[in-house]
Amino acid sequence: MSNITDRLFFAIRPDAAASERIVALRSQLCAEQGLTGPLQPAEQFLITLHHLGDFARFPQALVDKAMAAAASLEVPAFDIVLDRALSLKRREPRHLPCVLQAGEPLGPLKALHGALIKALKAAELYRYAAFTPQLTLLHDKIPVESQPLGPVGWRVGELLLINTRLASGEHQQLASWPLR
Repeated sequence: MSNITDRLFFAIRPDAAASERIVALRSQLCAEQGLTGPLQPAEQFLITLHHLGDFARFPQALVDKAMAAAASLEVPAFDIVLDRALSLKRREPRHLPCVLQAGEPLGPLKALHGALIKALKAAELYRYAAFTPQLTLLHDKIPVESQPLGPVGWRVGELLLINTRLASGEHQQLASWPLR
């Protein structure tokens, strides 16, 4: 049994109207593809920008450093559009994540990601990870081939620091910073 309790990451979240549209698009996709797997709760719709790590206990000192790094960012708010659904390939095919991915333009999102990475490197908190902007819809054993879905967009106005309590799956927003 794993003793990992907490997962920390930076993310952005769709607004309420976009979340409603995502739920409707997911229902459409499930009906068309015969998907019946566990649905991602709408309140947990997120696009992860950077995973800080998994921890055996809540790392307050790391959280403090991460919050200071995020507070140093000066990035403008921007619009994002998600317009493609697909299943990510995994070793365990019973639980394929089906995601919405962001189309172009990705420049403003990549600028936020780049500024965050620069601040995390300066705080010695950077862990290499590939960045593919995506939002999980559900997990299913049926693979979904890449296809247009949507589009759904929103104005990204804040950066979030999230802690997932792994035992319960609960997402806890630790802090947020407005994009200017």
